[in-house]
Amino acid sequence: MLNSLTYGWWSNTLYIADPDHIVLGPRADHGARNLDEGFSRFLSTVISGGMLLDSSNLIDDSEAKDLATHIYAHTRINQIAAEGKAFHPVEGDSGDRAANIFVREAPSGGLYVAVFNFDPAKSAEIQLPLERLASGWTANTTIKVADLWADKTHSATGSLKLTLRPGASALFEITDAEKR
Repeated sequence: MLNSLTYGWWSNTLYIADPDHIVLGPRADHGARNLDEGFSRFLSTVISGGMLLDSSNLIDDSEAKDLATHIYAHTRINQIAAEGKAFHPVEGDSGDRAANIFVREAPSGGLYVAVFNFDPAKSAEIQLPLERLASGWTANTTIKVADLWADKTHSATGSLKLTLRPGASALFEITDAEKR
């Protein structure tokens, strides 16, 4: 799905994206094995336009049910999905793979930023210069960063720096701290 979003994000101005289905639970074929993978699958649907299709076996698989209960309970992220707006990649030339960082404007005037670590075995260190996210932001810009999944807030200057566990992702709402 994120390959499609990387190269065809502009098509969401014409029609809604055709999402992949989410499968949660380690007992399912190709199901998310843990919370990080499950949230990454959920986040991929949120940033692709918000149409959620889940084909998890929630009746017979208690682990899948537990994952679904935890993942789908985030009201704020569900509100973003309900807006039905696709994100676009920060980097447009990612070769034959999906981009790992996507953005879109937030109603607050800031930006939503979704970041993915596609490696199932290693953590990823990510540093994103702010000038890549928004025009007018520079190495001296201070931002307020709200991690919408972890429900934590911090500030940063010049770049967004984070570490993602294997298979993990994050969704931030970023605003210019000096304009608020």
